[in-house]
Amino acid sequence: MANFDINSIKVNGVHLKAFDKIYSYKVSYNKVFDEDSGRNADYEMEGTLIGVFPRLDLEIGRLTFDEASELLGVSNIANFEFSWFDFETQTFLSSDYYMSNPSVEIRKLSNKKTEPFSISIIPKKKR
Repeated sequence: MANFDINSIKVNGVHLKAFDKIYSYKVSYNKVFDEDSGRNADYEMEGTLIGVFPRLDLEIGRLTFDEASELLGVSNIANFEFSWFDFETQTFLSSDYYMSNPSVEIRKLSNKKTEPFSISIIPKKKR
């Protein structure tokens, strides 16, 4: 059993500074079923489970422009290795992911920091 360590969250083996400012870490264990799946006449679910595709939703606090730039650079990569903490197995796992399209807001340019924002890390493969 591994302890949750924010420094173990990595993209392509590198811990980004923005990850130090994560204040919400949510894992959704999304099940994907084959096309033969659905409800029968008794309304019972039937079918073939293809796999579980864990999606991560991270809420990140205010970032400097440099921290935001480093994180947003990842959002333009089609595929990256993401290391994350799996609550089910209580271990760190790595797999191929991509990042959704994040929106970053700056309300006061003089602060030179972003407002808090969310990102979604989406799996390309089943766990």
